[in-house]
Amino acid sequence: MSSVAEGECSADPKPKLPTEVWVLITANVVIALGYGVVSPVLPQYARDFGVSISAATFVITAFSLMRLVFAPASGLFIQKIGERRVYLTGLLIVAVSTGACAFAQTYWQLLLFRSLGGFGSAMFTVASFGLMIRISPQDARGRVAGLFSSAFLIGSVGGPVLGSVTAGLGLSAPFAIYGVALLLAAGVVFVKLRHSSLATSSRRAGRCSAFASPWYRCSSPRCCTEGRASPVSPSRRLRSAMWPRLSRAAICRIALAAARC
Repeated sequence: MSSVAEGECSADPKPKLPTEVWVLITANVVIALGYGVVSPVLPQYARDFGVSISAATFVITAFSLMRLVFAPASGLFIQKIGERRVYLTGLLIVAVSTGACAFAQTYWQLLLFRSLGGFGSAMFTVASFGLMIRISPQDARGRVAGLFSSAFLIGSVGGPVLGSVTAGLGLSAPFAIYGVALLLAAGVVFVKLRHSSLATSSRRAGRCSAFASPWYRCSSPRCCTEGRASPVSPSRRLRSAMWPRLSRAAICRIALAAARC
């Protein structure tokens, strides 16, 4: 019996991961590759504006500082509009700001664009964790977390190699290439997750399930004609059913009191 049980356990296949998981993992590789592409040329690119080494390194610090400052705010945005929208918005902000770095005319413009990129990076980084947890099967979240981290590390290793190649096209070329790559990644994520039930935010899913509940019904003719539903709790329904009986009892008591007078 024990050998049979062991055979059944060993034959149990791993749960198949949803397509949305692989989409986010692929996007994570592209994001990490972009970091590696930009990082080798960023200090020298900042130095071309005639600033000191400290000012050039502060461009890198500004990106990380903005991520640190806006990470808590990104969590609030997720609670308001959901992980998917915050993730896509963050990707678009980083894509546009990184592409704009290629056309910066002054050091302060470069610093502004990199700071905006840090804000967008905080948005999609925080949202990616929540989104990955949401779309992952419960019995495969450890495996998904490992794949998600491995994807970022693969991009981090390959990014500097690709960056050294693209740097031959000019110091501004890596920024333009990274911006275009992020736009393509955002487009793919949007298409693949647009109609995904797994990526639907919890607030929206809660509203949909609430409207499907039998406790929700029309409370007025206007709601019925407009196709809306309003919540009716069990206690309110019980009071509505008992109200006619209580009204008749009150009328009888008033009539008896008037007769005695």
